[in-house]
Amino acid sequence: MEQQLGFRSSSWLCFALGLLFPFLALVAAAGQEDALGTLLFVEADSGRHFLQTGDSISNSDTAVFSYSDVTTSVAVLLGVFPPVDVSQSSALKLDSVLVPDPFCRPRAVLLLNIMGVDSELLSEWTAQEILGKSLFQQRPLSTVDSQLFELSGKDVRLDDLLGSFDLDMTDASLQHAIKDLTLLLGALYVPEGASAAGTLSMPLTSDNFISLDLSQDADRTFAMELVALVRGMQHAVAERKELGHASDRPAQLLTGMITGIEALHKQYGSGAHTQQACKLVLLVANKVLESLQTAYGDEIVGVFTFVKETTDHGSPFQIAISSRSARILQAAAPTADNSTLTPEDEANQLAGRAIVFFTVVILIISVILASFCLFSMPITRDTLLYSGVKLD
Repeated sequence: MEQQLGFRSSSWLCFALGLLFPFLALVAAAGQEDALGTLLFVEADSGRHFLQTGDSISNSDTAVFSYSDVTTSVAVLLGVFPPVDVSQSSALKLDSVLVPDPFCRPRAVLLLNIMGVDSELLSEWTAQEILGKSLFQQRPLSTVDSQLFELSGKDVRLDDLLGSFDLDMTDASLQHAIKDLTLLLGALYVPEGASAAGTLSMPLTSDNFISLDLSQDADRTFAMELVALVRGMQHAVAERKELGHASDRPAQLLTGMITGIEALHKQYGSGAHTQQACKLVLLVANKVLESLQTAYGDEIVGVFTFVKETTDHGSPFQIAISSRSARILQAAAPTADNSTLTPEDEANQLAGRAIVFFTVVILIISVILASFCLFSMPITRDTLLYSGVKLD
C-alpha cells in the first residue's frame, strides 16, 4: 500500500513538473522579448568597407546581440582590445557584421543610444528609405546586461557629443543653435518674438513633415537634444580638421544618449506624433553620421542602439575609457594653462618627476662607482675575466 502511495505521489510530482517547466519557459521567452531592442551598424557607401556587404552577409544570422557584444564590436572597430572575454558565440556574431581583416578598421565610431523607440515600429520602416545610400546591418538587441563598460586602449579618445551643450542657454543662443539644425535638415523654424518658443517643422519624406511646438516641455526637450547632437558633431568636425591627416592621432569614440522620445511618450502617448519623432531621430543621426564621414574621409562607422524604455534593473548602457588610459592621454595632451590642473594631477606629476630625477641620479652614481672600481682593481685579483690567464 505504501509503495502504491509513493508511486502515485511520484507520478503527480512528475506531472506537475511537466506542466511547470513549459510555463517557466514561456515566461522566460516573454521576458526576453520584452528586453529586445534594435541595433544598427551604418557605414558610408563609398570608400573602404568595414562591415560585411553583399553575399558575405549570412541570411540566417538573426542572433540577438547583447550590450557586451556591442561593446566588443566597438572595441574591434576602434582597434583596441575588448573589455570582456569574447566567447565563441560572440565571435560568430561579430564575424557576421565586421570584415575579418584586422587591418581594415576605421578607428572612429559614432555610438548613439536612443531611448523610447519601439523595435516593432522600427522594423516596420524601410531602412533604405531612412538611411539613403548608406550601407547598414540591423540586428536584435538584448538589454538585460545594460551597464558601464570600460575600454582600456591607451590611444582612445572619448567625446560626448551632447555633454558640452548648455541646456540652460538663453533664448537668443538657442535660436541661433536651432538654425544649425534647420540648415542640416532643410527644416523651417518660425520663432515667436524674442523667445525660443516657436514652431520647428522638419521633413521626414518629400510629403511628410513633423512639427515641434517648442512651448511644450516634451517637444522642447526633444528638440534641444537634436540641436545638441548637431552642435557636438560640428565641434568634432572642427577638431578633426585641426588634426588634419596626422598618423599618430588616437582612435576616437563619439557617444551620445537621446532620451527626449521618452518625454514625448509621457506627454503624447505612442501616437502619430511620437512615431514621427522616432523616425526623425534616425534621420538626424544619419545626417550627423554623413557629416562626420565627410570630415573623417569615410573612416567612421555608426553604431545606433534603439531601446523602448530605460532599464530598471541596472545603469544605462555606456562605454567609458579606463582611468589609466585617461591619465596617459591627459599627461600627453598639451595644456595652454597649467592652472587648469587639479591638485591631484599636480601631485601625480610632481611625484613622477621626483621618481625620474632620483632614478637618474642613482644610475649616474652607480656608473661612476663601477667605473672607478674597474680601473682601480688589480688584475691578479680578477677571478672572472682573467681566471684562465697565467701571469709571470
